[in-house]
Amino acid sequence: MDLVQYSGALGALIANLQSLEYSLRVFLHNHAKEGDFPLHTLKPSDTMPETAFSNWDTLGDLTRKYNQRVDSEYAVEPRWG
Repeated sequence: MDLVQYSGALGALIANLQSLEYSLRVFLHNHAKEGDFPLHTLKPSDTMPETAFSNWDTLGDLTRKYNQRVDSEYAVEPRWG
């Protein structure tokens, strides 16, 4: 594998993991009925409420939370190796 192939494969892996994280956050946000993401109403001195989009959960944490809310048929495999 040369550098161009390696870079392309690494970029695809990162994009897929980011897509998975975003999808899990959207699901958890909608499942929790957290309401709209209030960015358009915040002022510089305001504090952002903690939501599925603003917390510091790792991909593993998000996967566990998702798997607790869905049937096992739709679960995401929690092992990454």
